[in-house]
Amino acid sequence: MAAIQDLHGSLEPKLDAVTVDVNLLCTDLKKVKENVTNVETDIARLQSTSKRLENQVLFLTTEHEKVMARPEDQEGRAWRNIIRVVGVPGGAEGLSVELFLYRGLLTP
Repeated sequence: MAAIQDLHGSLEPKLDAVTVDVNLLCTDLKKVKENVTNVETDIARLQSTSKRLENQVLFLTTEHEKVMARPEDQEGRAWRNIIRVVGVPGGAEGLSVELFLYRGLLTP
């Protein structure tokens, strides 16, 4: 019985040290859990922001393509609207092309 008491007496301080170590581990694990939760929240927020930015890039790319197509379309229309009159010297129209054509087409 004395041997058991001696063993108990020698193990009790070690048990107290183990209890303190386990409590420190629990505290550290709580901090790690908080950090992981914060990181998960940040990742979710960044994923949401990333998705929103991807959608904006797609929208702006589409708008850019539309805007870039407008000058090409206008240039094509301008070329189609040019009238070439063969046999008339350059600059003969004077200040008003409309008046020149009106006079030229209506005079016999």
